Amino acid sequence: MFWIQVMRNEKSESPKLGIIASRRFGGAVDRNRAKRRIREVFRRNQASFPKGIDLVVLPRTALLKASFSSLEQNFVDAVGKACSSS
Repeated sequence: MFWIQVMRNEKSESPKLGIIASRRFGGAVDRNRAKRRIREVFRRNQASFPKGIDLVVLPRTALLKASFSSLEQNFVDAVGKACSSS
């Protein structure tokens, strides 16, 4: 559904999100829909993420077909795994 990278940022008080959706992903409608879905998942779960991290997310086309609840669960799990391993 997506590729995610977590970076530590000691200067930051709250988690930050960056989304990279190039034209290779699809048309403007698909790119914007994917970015909106990722932003909403991030907004809803921002309090549960550790402070001082920067997230970079590259959406994949499967993200558009997945239900929002499965996307949210996968995103939270991926961030948790990435933060615990670094």
